[in-house]
Amino acid sequence: METDGRQFVDISYGWEKFYLAVLGMAQSARPLRQRLRDAYVNHLVYVHDENIPDGSRRDMAELHHMLTHRPPRTEREGNADASTDQMSDDEADRAARLIIKILDDLSVAKEP
Repeated sequence: METDGRQFVDISYGWEKFYLAVLGMAQSARPLRQRLRDAYVNHLVYVHDENIPDGSRRDMAELHHMLTHRPPRTEREGNADASTDQMSDDEADRAARLIIKILDDLSVAKEP
């Protein structure tokens, strides 16, 4: 979206979705892989490039890939289910750290 020739970035929406994802991950007692899946399907899937700062877009693309790149193994399973279920501990840790990093980037960008 453009306003007066400048790109309009809706950082507040991105911040809200990442905040809710982190809050849900922190409050859940489920295993990390399931918390990552829930964070993605309940919140992060709705975040688009215009909702994050330019400097976070590469991290967002990596996170999206990590959480969705494996094909479903059954008709009832989605890409996020398959991808998070098959993650290594290191991959799950990396994904969780990326979520927090992007939230931090959004918090800085959101400040007046």
